Amino acid sequence: EGESTLGNTYDNIVPNAYLPKDPTVINKSSVEPQWIRMSVTVNNVTGWSAIVKEGADLSDIFDGFKAGDWELASKEAKGDSLTYTYYLKEPLQPGSTATLFKGIQIPKDINVAQAAAIADTTVSVSADAIQYNGLGATTPKDAFAKFG
Repeated sequence: EGESTLGNTYDNIVPNAYLPKDPTVINKSSVEPQWIRMSVTVNNVTGWSAIVKEGADLSDIFDGFKAGDWELASKEAKGDSLTYTYYLKEPLQPGSTATLFKGIQIPKDINVAQAAAIADTTVSVSADAIQYNGLGATTPKDAFAKFG
């Protein structure tokens, strides 16, 4: 069974602030590799869209993201929130960890109005794991498609 933490809360965010946040999955099994899926939901998308570079993806604020390890499976907008779903490209081995990103970088050139627009931002992360062996799946997408 998985564990969860409530995460971090930051007050008085200033331009160029670095907010540590390290969504990490630990495979506590001693024998079974696992396919991993993580979803990140960011609210206040309207406020964020006004401050990230034009054409940039909101996930650009995720510092330490290793594109070689993770694949963006989907990006879904709902209201003023955006959910990114990622798959770990390779099965997570027993006793190993996988971190989606290491923190959130606030842009250095935001003004007071832009800072106010993102002041109540929430970044929520959830993770799912499914056994690697016995599914007949060759990719995490295939594995999760079998179970939803």
